[in-house]
Amino acid sequence: MIKPLDSKAIEKLAFGLYPHVFPLGEGQIDGEALAERLARIRSGLLPETEFFSTVSWLGNCAGIFRLDQTPMPIEGNAAIRAPDFLAFVNHNERIVPILIEVKKTDDHKLVWSETYLKSLTTFAQSINLPLLVAWKWHDVWLLVDYSHFTKHTTAYHLTKETAFTENLMSMAFGNVHVQMDDEITFVMKGLLVDYELESRATIPPAGTYQIQIKGAAFRRNDDSLTLSEVDPELFLLFLTAPTENHVNVVSENEIEIIYTPEAETSLALSHVLLTYLYMTHQEEELDWDKILREGPFTSSGKEFREALKIGLDKKFVKYVFEQIPQTIPPYFA
Repeated sequence: MIKPLDSKAIEKLAFGLYPHVFPLGEGQIDGEALAERLARIRSGLLPETEFFSTVSWLGNCAGIFRLDQTPMPIEGNAAIRAPDFLAFVNHNERIVPILIEVKKTDDHKLVWSETYLKSLTTFAQSINLPLLVAWKWHDVWLLVDYSHFTKHTTAYHLTKETAFTENLMSMAFGNVHVQMDDEITFVMKGLLVDYELESRATIPPAGTYQIQIKGAAFRRNDDSLTLSEVDPELFLLFLTAPTENHVNVVSENEIEIIYTPEAETSLALSHVLLTYLYMTHQEEELDWDKILREGPFTSSGKEFREALKIGLDKKFVKYVFEQIPQTIPPYFA
């Protein structure tokens, strides 16, 4: 369970999200947006390590184990190759073992040689387990049965369109997509220390200012909720969602920084893990080996899926999408 935030934690979080808070023209905030920081974190990850961590955090499998060995301890047979992972998925009150090969490319298709694909399928067929490919395309994890590869001359192709329509990440691991309610706003009240506004009709000119965070709350229309009244998981979901922001002037030296979820924009539940790690690890670049050595994550996707039910009731969350692939494989039927 994530601990509630006190006033000092709020102030630290505020400056962590935007370490240099200052306006750039009417209603704009300049600074290091959380989304930009998370994009840099994601781009620096080894895809296998990221996938392992993501699946572990999502919490819908009994276990996931690394199979691939590089370099091989002994001279191996090129005709048979172990995939990256063996995972035991919790599905409809039973455990389904699956093999997973992980790839990362921003191309519009995966292209595998017949030799490479056959070496993986030979391994899978020899132990009678399904073979899937986990493809990280840009910022999205796609999990697809290998049968959706099609042969083109001598190579096998898996297109982005097929991978999106046959994606099993939600069905296998509970990686739902969430859209926050765009009528909920997060408001931070700040006191300008080194500048005094001429009137409530103006905002400071472009520049760098010192600001003290005096409080923060969620607001829906005229109703306000303190952070202690909001489930920590819902707060973290809000921080992960793409947001727009603007500045309101309250008095001569007090402003409100208001964050609103971008309309019609959803986020993958797995992205909450990166927000959590950003908040709990101060390094510029995440050391995933160190993070994994530290032990189990103190939060899990399972907790967040439960929190989504509360979020729907409280109208923090507008939609939760659980993707069903066009073709349900027999092992998940």
